[in-house]
Amino acid sequence: MSELAAMIRLDLRTVGASRRLIAVYLAMATLFAASGGASFALPLIALLGVVMGLNLIGTAESNRLTLLYGSLPLRRRTVVVAHYLVTAGTTVLAVALGLAVMAVVARVRGETADDLLLSGAGVIAALFVVLAAMLPVYLRWGTKAGAIVMLLFAMVAMGAGTLWGGNAGLALQVTPALGTVGVLLVVGVAALAVSLPVALAIYERQDH
Repeated sequence: MSELAAMIRLDLRTVGASRRLIAVYLAMATLFAASGGASFALPLIALLGVVMGLNLIGTAESNRLTLLYGSLPLRRRTVVVAHYLVTAGTTVLAVALGLAVMAVVARVRGETADDLLLSGAGVIAALFVVLAAMLPVYLRWGTKAGAIVMLLFAMVAMGAGTLWGGNAGLALQVTPALGTVGVLLVVGVAALAVSLPVALAIYERQDH
């Protein structure tokens, strides 16, 4: 457990280097919410969540931190588990920060923010599914290939939104029911749990 805690602290320091990126996205979310209402900014908050979640892997790759991990007395399993925990936690934190900003803006605009919590939980659940698919790709082929896969995800989402009769952000702007959110969260966590052994197998076969 102490080994995992040490790896989590190292990952958190890596993520902490992106404070400016978080600030920029929050500023953009504030502008979106101020101009079009809180729900208008929710797709941007979803983007912030997935970008910040995957930022850890991208930073580790660009700074060749895998060499550092290999030099430390850490099992590869510990490295991957820490990556998953920090990625999921960072995603939740990013969405929570965005929702907090949106709630403040909604209060200033005199709008209700009662549905933001349910909407945010639905976004987190959806992002967990996205991360479950993306993390093994990032670990196996790197951020460039991962970016291509993410683009494909975005194109599929846009196409699905159009076929549904709206736009890419429509699904994010519809407040889900409490039971639906619960099911989505279970599916999201289950997707991460299924993805983890795949990522472990990929990482353990690599030469670091």
